[in-house]
Amino acid sequence: MKNATASGKPPVGYLRMKSRRPLTEEERNTRNLKSQSSWYDHGYEVFEVVGPMDTSRILSALHKRFYAPSYGKFGGGLSIGTVTEFDPTHVLVEFIYHIGD
Repeated sequence: MKNATASGKPPVGYLRMKSRRPLTEEERNTRNLKSQSSWYDHGYEVFEVVGPMDTSRILSALHKRFYAPSYGKFGGGLSIGTVTEFDPTHVLVEFIYHIGD
């Protein structure tokens, strides 16, 4: 298999980080996405994907890159909620900010 990784899976596309843009309030309301819940703030960002789009593998990679756990009683943290296809060349990423205790 040409360009296969060591695990035998074909390579996944990558995110063009400079293309990152927040979802506007209007776009968020159109998609019925919440911005806050009892213990979490939800942020949504759109990224351009270069190459094959595999949202589950992109989610896993983003979780490894951005996950910041809460270690203190009053500490917050950051995790990735969902990664969904926004359009054929972009993904929508949900960032979940844990407010803390």
